[in-house]
Order: sequence, then C-alpha cells, then structure tokens
Amino acid sequence: MKKLFFLTAILILTSVILFSCKKKPAPEPDPTPQEDTLVSCSLNIDNGCLSNWRTTQGLKYTYPEPCGHFLYTLNELMGLPEYASGPGPQTTFKSTDFYVGPYAAMIQSSFIDAKIDTSIVHIFIPGILGSTTLSIPEQTIYTGKPYTQTPYSFCGYYKYTPVSGDSGCIIAMIHKYNTGTHKRDTLAYGKMVIKNTVSAYTPFEVVMNYSTTGVNPDSCTVLMASSAGFTLTNVFGCQGQIGSTLFIDEIFFKMSQ
Repeated sequence: MKKLFFLTAILILTSVILFSCKKKPAPEPDPTPQEDTLVSCSLNIDNGCLSNWRTTQGLKYTYPEPCGHFLYTLNELMGLPEYASGPGPQTTFKSTDFYVGPYAAMIQSSFIDAKIDTSIVHIFIPGILGSTTLSIPEQTIYTGKPYTQTPYSFCGYYKYTPVSGDSGCIIAMIHKYNTGTHKRDTLAYGKMVIKNTVSAYTPFEVVMNYSTTGVNPDSCTVLMASSAGFTLTNVFGCQGQIGSTLFIDEIFFKMSQ
C-alpha cells in the first residue's frame, strides 16, 4: 500500500506539471480573492504589467501568483504537503529586474524530487506563465481564459538566459468552442522560440496566424515557458535544462498591424 500511495502521488504531480491538458469549452474565471491592486495597469491584458502580485494559500504552504484572473504559474506546487512530495519548487518569481517597474516575472525551469518507497524520482519542471488553471484533483492544467476579440499579435518585453542549449518559447492562440464536435477549435496560432541569450529587455511580437476568419472567438491562450520542450501528451516526456530563465514584462495584445 505504501508503494501504491507514493506512486499515486507522483503520477498526480507529473500529470499536473506536464500538461495532460483538458480544454474547457467555456473557461471560468478563477475565484481566488485578490489582494488590493497597488499599481494601475492600462494594458489590455489583465495585470499585463506584471506589477501586482498576491500570496495564495496552497494545500499546506503559501505561494506567489500574479494578481488578476488571466495569468497563472505552476507555483501552486509550492503549496503541496510533504506526503505528496511537497513542497514543490517555485518556478515563477516576482522580480525587481523589470522593463517597467516595480516588478516583472522571472520564469525559471526547476525540478522536484519525489519519493517512491526508498527511491527518489527526479522530475524536470519547466517554468510556465500563462492563461492556465492548475487542477491538482483532476491531474491536469486547463488552458484558455475568456476572450472575444481577434488581435493581430501578442506583444511584450523579454530577456532570456538558456542553460546548455535549452530554448524558451512564447505561444498565443485564439479559440472557439465547436458545439458540433464538442471540442475547442483553434482559430489563430502564433509561436516564438528563443534559442540564444538575450541579456537586455527586448520587445517581442508573436503574430497571430488565422486559419479561420469570420468566427467570433470565446477564449484565448498565452504561454511563456523558460524551456520549450514541454509536451501536452506525454507527462513523462518534458525536456529542458534546470536554471534556464525567461524574464517577461509589459505584455499586451496588438489589435491591428
């Protein structure tokens, strides 16, 4: 029974971390209470300035998250108790190394050591910031937040320091739930892979490539990852290097060319 217990715990952790992503037809706002907003943000993404952060209570420990209902991290793993191989690592940090102050997000790949009987399983965890909802009981991450517009591109500022040939990535998608197939269609997609060191804040623009037009979207997904080798289907197949670091600040949707 002991072996089965710890095996169950590690399967929960790995399946949560590495995206066995179920897609909600109509993503719901996160109900977590917000801290008082200290810095106003005029960008068209909720807390796209990344200037406001809150402390959230996990299953046992607290962890930091960006304020608002749009951007989330994998920091919830920090809140896991010891019996579930917690506390997990912090992979997204409130950083004073910003493009526009007072804060930016520092996203860093890390790992967790999970115990199965007398063995230790070393699991790589990419740092991820995005429009996601982590569900430990359901062993998954829901992607997408409510959104009804058709932007031209996803923009912001970044710095990147890879480890041992690692790559980071920035992804943006626009979705519409298909009532016929009962699945979410991707109307537009854009991706930027970052392979080299970028030591000073640099603007990025991920242009949305629309495969379908004339359809009103209902949700969008943005993902910013310090290691691009995460997988959506194989929970044990994530690849990357511990310590690869991506800084993100001042993100927004550009509505026209």
